[in-house]
Amino acid sequence: MEFFYDDFDACLDKTIDSLKFLLYRRHNDIFERLDFDNQEIYQDPLLFAYVTQKDNKWLDCLIYGYEKTVKEKIAVFTNKEGIIYISKIGYFKTDVLESELTLVSIENKFTLIDSESNNINYDFEPIFYLEEEIELIKTIHPLQECLFVNNDGKIVNVETNNVSTKHIDHFNNALDVIKKYYFDYFKLLKKNVKKVMMYCGEPYSFASIQCHNMIFLNVNNEDDEIFFLDHILHEGSHVVFNTLTYDTKMDLFTIPFKSPISDFTNNPQDHGEVYGRFHGMFTQSNINICFENCIKNDVFSKRQLHELLGRFSSNMKRFNASVEKFNLPHLYKSEGLKWYTFFSSRCNELTERNHKTIYSLDVSNQPYVFSYKVFSKTNLMKLSILFFFLLSLNINAQEIKESYPQRVGDINFDTLIDDQSFKICDEKQTAQYYNFSKVFQYKREKYENNKIF
Repeated sequence: MEFFYDDFDACLDKTIDSLKFLLYRRHNDIFERLDFDNQEIYQDPLLFAYVTQKDNKWLDCLIYGYEKTVKEKIAVFTNKEGIIYISKIGYFKTDVLESELTLVSIENKFTLIDSESNNINYDFEPIFYLEEEIELIKTIHPLQECLFVNNDGKIVNVETNNVSTKHIDHFNNALDVIKKYYFDYFKLLKKNVKKVMMYCGEPYSFASIQCHNMIFLNVNNEDDEIFFLDHILHEGSHVVFNTLTYDTKMDLFTIPFKSPISDFTNNPQDHGEVYGRFHGMFTQSNINICFENCIKNDVFSKRQLHELLGRFSSNMKRFNASVEKFNLPHLYKSEGLKWYTFFSSRCNELTERNHKTIYSLDVSNQPYVFSYKVFSKTNLMKLSILFFFLLSLNINAQEIKESYPQRVGDINFDTLIDDQSFKICDEKQTAQYYNFSKVFQYKREKYENNKIF
């Protein structure tokens, strides 16, 4: 098992402790209001969003669902759709856009009041959970709006209303595949990814330390389990790597971790910061292992298998390119070198095992977001050839597997030395000497058997 599995829980505790410290520094009564030991509270993505901005007005509505003693009234804020979201409570849907209202709670009955003491009508929707108790977020909180920016850095509007309805089963099925075929890593995702949002528009799917423990998935109507398998692993890996390096990212490189990558590759076309691009190798380390497991185990068939092979080829070529780009020994301190060595080793192992699959397919014309439509037009004949190759590997593997004895120590019948008239009553019920614990025993066991027989 890779080193980071052993480190994960300690790193997760550090992120939680850091958030507690930041909350306490601003509100020294915070642990009178919140349970200090309830880890769920301190993995709420909106609390990470809160501590990265300066306005204290948000606190009451962010912790309302977690408070030891619930306040009778608090200030709440509608978003651009007129929706108020409160963790652990649900959604209040109004016709009042981007406004401050007062939420009054009397005997578990909620009333919304505006600044002129008028009651505001609302529809209430409870919290919805996907598999593994991952919460599906159905609207953008005002503190999250700054995360949705286009390539020009401008905040843009995206569609969240009913976007997720078609994809709930796709998400759950993909998560179940990760659980079955990459279980150790699934356990990290379960510990770290607490909420997910599905939307249409800009930007690409992402995760952000400003809203830690949450992934944001840009979905289209045609997306199915293959898309979600790819992006749960991809964006989830960003969350996991943020946790793993939360306390050590300044110890990865010999230069500030926010330095432009182009400063070291001498290529002005290389965009982004060193740390952000370094993240990409961790995502590829985990996406491609899971993809490989799915291909070997025939998890998908027909069109979905076609797309999985295309995404695998595309991701592995990106992985190799990143490993080559980051082959800069002067860039790393010991912690960074440890990670780079792991990335490089995993990339080489995956490439060696899957060279034909990776390089027999053409993904050179792919846009940034993988397009199956583009891929299928370019690779129809190549996929047919590749399927024959993969099928032959499976047949050979089955033949080899069947040639092994049923138990350690079993030997095949030999006509030259064995009695041909001897018949085994039941081949499935034969036993080796070591199968018996309460009867005749040989002193020194196997060694002595060999001397006698």
